[in-house]
Amino acid sequence: MKVSFVCRAGSRTNAWWIDIGAEDHVCYDENLFDKQSYREVIGNSIVTANNEAVAIVGKGSVMIDILLNDQPIKIRLTDVYHCPGLHYNLMSVGQVEAKGYTCSIKNGRFRFMNSKGAVALTGSRNEGGAYFVNTSSIPPKSVILASSSGSAKAS
Repeated sequence: MKVSFVCRAGSRTNAWWIDIGAEDHVCYDENLFDKQSYREVIGNSIVTANNEAVAIVGKGSVMIDILLNDQPIKIRLTDVYHCPGLHYNLMSVGQVEAKGYTCSIKNGRFRFMNSKGAVALTGSRNEGGAYFVNTSSIPPKSVILASSSGSAKAS
């Protein structure tokens, strides 16, 4: 699995960062996973943009509290890898598009639209240039993110 961002933040953030290069959704917090969908994964890892291998320990669905049109709603992400060694959560644009959604990025904002053109998810760019999902929590502070130009592979 490939992750194209590296977070150098010293502490964990509950934000969901949008990653155009990631092949899969990744979450560090086991508490966000639906216990019924969660299953253990043994022997796999992801490789970050700085070539750090991080163990995958599980996979399942997570519920995220987001803001859509200033209203709090919950969305479910499926097939999310659990990587407790990370300090951030990533939402894969490719995985969302594979579910039939379209992504639009313009003027520091992004949107995922369903097949009928209705907006299903929105996000913003922070002062560091990274895009994050508009959640019902406080927007994330700037973290240093680096984009990978090389191809990373699962180990």
